[in-house]
Order: sequence, then C-alpha cells, then structure tokens
Amino acid sequence: MGKTAIAINAAGALIARGRDVLFVDLDPQGNATENLGLREAYDSEPPSLFDILSDSEQRDRIGELVREHEEMSVTRRSST
Repeated sequence: MGKTAIAINAAGALIARGRDVLFVDLDPQGNATENLGLREAYDSEPPSLFDILSDSEQRDRIGELVREHEEMSVTRRSST
C-alpha cells in the first residue's frame, strides 16, 4: 500500500471517529487530491500553498485553497 492510500485511509479513520479533518496534499503530483475526486482543484489557478507560505502578502488568501469534500476539507498544492 502506498503513502497516499495510507494517508487517505488514516484521514477516513479519523472522520469515522468523529474528528474534523483537513487533508493537506503537498505532493507535486496531486495524487491524493485526485484520488479524493478533486482533480479540478489541483488544476486550478494560483495561488498555490507554496505561494501563500513563501509570500507573507498572500497569507490572507489561504482560504482560497481549501476545497470542501463530502468527508473532509482538502488543501491542494498547485501543479506549478
């Protein structure tokens, strides 16, 4: 079993126990984001998480990265 599958399953187990989950996909390939059915989020325009973390003037835009999912919220890393 791969790291992505383990991370998704661990998030699912936490959700099943009543926890709120924010899944942050930092993989440049965006496999977790895609496997959660959010491919369009991976392909969306900047800002990326890198942009926001490296430019203090963009930090207030962090909410733009969070995508709602039926089970958890997902923050994606841009493909750029």
